[in-house]
Amino acid sequence: MEKVIRAVRQYSKPLSADTMLFLRGIAEDYARVKNYVYRRYSGIASLEKLYPGYTVQGEMNATSLRTDLNLPYGYYGLAMFDALRDIKTAWSNLQSKVSELVRKNENLSDSERRYIYWVLNRDKVYAAVLNRTTTELPDNFAELDVKRLDNLICRLTRKHKFAASEAASVNYFQAMKKCFQYENGGIRFTSRIPRKRVFVPLTDGTAYNVSQITVQLAENTIELIVPVETSVKRHFDYTNKIALSLGYTVMFTASGGAEYGAELGKLLNARSERIAGKRKFRAPYYKLYKTLTTDGNAKLAETIYSNNLGAKKLGAQNLRELGGIKSYINAEINRMFESEKPAEIVIPAQSKQFTPEMSQSAKRKLSKWQIGYIRKRLEDKCASNGITLSKVSGAYTGMICAVCGDSGERVKQTFCCGTCGTRVSYPENAARNLLRKSEGTFAAPVSTVNPSAE
Repeated sequence: MEKVIRAVRQYSKPLSADTMLFLRGIAEDYARVKNYVYRRYSGIASLEKLYPGYTVQGEMNATSLRTDLNLPYGYYGLAMFDALRDIKTAWSNLQSKVSELVRKNENLSDSERRYIYWVLNRDKVYAAVLNRTTTELPDNFAELDVKRLDNLICRLTRKHKFAASEAASVNYFQAMKKCFQYENGGIRFTSRIPRKRVFVPLTDGTAYNVSQITVQLAENTIELIVPVETSVKRHFDYTNKIALSLGYTVMFTASGGAEYGAELGKLLNARSERIAGKRKFRAPYYKLYKTLTTDGNAKLAETIYSNNLGAKKLGAQNLRELGGIKSYINAEINRMFESEKPAEIVIPAQSKQFTPEMSQSAKRKLSKWQIGYIRKRLEDKCASNGITLSKVSGAYTGMICAVCGDSGERVKQTFCCGTCGTRVSYPENAARNLLRKSEGTFAAPVSTVNPSAE
């Protein structure tokens, strides 16, 4: 029977101040390890060490960092691998960015592009080019001016290189199996003292046999994210093929016209406005706090921080609010499954989030969209329910009439076709075209010059 991994969430009962102090200490040191890895291995000189990563593991184990922090390896090791995964993702995104710039460069020949793509798709070759070391080339590149192309790769990489991050969250950590144990309706975590564990009572008594867990901290409780292997559910009445347009105001608009997550935009806007209002209120106090800290008036600075900034309270509010939004997202995905009964779902390969002409207010709101979480949960739920999730390019789907195939125009949230008179919601028209694309019946007019991905 086919198996998939799904995330199960467990919640603790309210915890004592001492227990929360212990958990926050682990989370803070977990973040310190991640930040150390970011600083040391985000650079070009360390790129070759990242694949497959054993060199980094050896070097990290040889440092005194773990001993200095007195952090058990069950936390230390996962913090290290967590940071490496972030760095690898950043490099992968950068390689995609360089590849896209090369594709658009009209001064390059097809053979020159093929060489650059060849370099970008081989991590060790890419590292060798960036570090100016020699590498063996295939014979079909012998006639190219490789030095010039290598210089272009280096120039583009350095121009768009991500900055070494030091923004690891101090509100979560991961733990290997050696650092936790389910028992007596709760879970025990390994402490810094040998043979001593800290007990955390849970609201449910389920004990999972897993190799690692993620611990998310709130004000006086924690949330456990447990990766559990489960059997794929088979729904024999799920026979339809649908497409979904993904949006901010309405989460999903199906190709049949039904809407799911119609309250998402209201929830996101309320959260965005609340956070903006809190930050605006706190801005003068932050400025004063920083000034006092710089001037050496630490006591008054601490008074300002404790009585006016409320960072912990704000963080706890954000977690609670975000938890409610995520619960809503999951409930609407489940409702969509039950209503549409899909055997296959088609979605756009990417969701364009920002455009240069957007206002700062619009960008601020869209930054809270949770589109990454929506896509991930849809992917996970499709996998656990035996539903095929297909991704196609969203280019042109918002510009072409899904009925007659001619160009139309958008008037607010309505798509209007001057040829056949179709008037339908803009997201529904885009979803219909996604479905046509997946079936090979969609064609953009030759006159269309400005593709827009939905």
